[in-house]
Amino acid sequence: MLEKLNSFPPLSMVEGTTDRELIRHNEYVELLKLYEQLYVQWFGIYIDFLRTLMTIIATANSEFVKSPATLEPRQIYNTWIDAIANGTDALFREPVFASKLAKAFSTMLDVKKASDDLVESSYRMISIPTKSDVRKLYKEIYLIKKKLRELSEDKKASSTASSLGVRVDNTKE
Repeated sequence: MLEKLNSFPPLSMVEGTTDRELIRHNEYVELLKLYEQLYVQWFGIYIDFLRTLMTIIATANSEFVKSPATLEPRQIYNTWIDAIANGTDALFREPVFASKLAKAFSTMLDVKKASDDLVESSYRMISIPTKSDVRKLYKEIYLIKKKLRELSEDKKASSTASSLGVRVDNTKE
């Protein structure tokens, strides 16, 4: 399905489109492929979870069938909690399921990185500051404020010293 998207021109393509937009089109297609991969992985995890949930329900029901007349609400609650805790614990300890989760989380990080890169390149194309540009600016502002504080403290120290009649050398090496 996604292979067909590669042959489709992007909707924004008009006369005069540069190679840069065509490259970005491929980035969109790659991002869509990552999203599809992530969807398939999460669907597999969901199916495994549903199977576990069905087992949990069967386990709890088998407990209820043993002595339905003698069960009190607190007992029913505890049976459900035990069944859910044991079933989900077993699921999350399965190496195959843990591997599926790890792979899905890794794919999520890949999607996030690809999406961030695409947004950043889009912002650069239309001359909007990117997140990294803003971070650099904040760092510069922080350093300037720090230097101003130091200068202000030096000035206060010299004015205090001069009012006391003490001579201060403000030259720094």
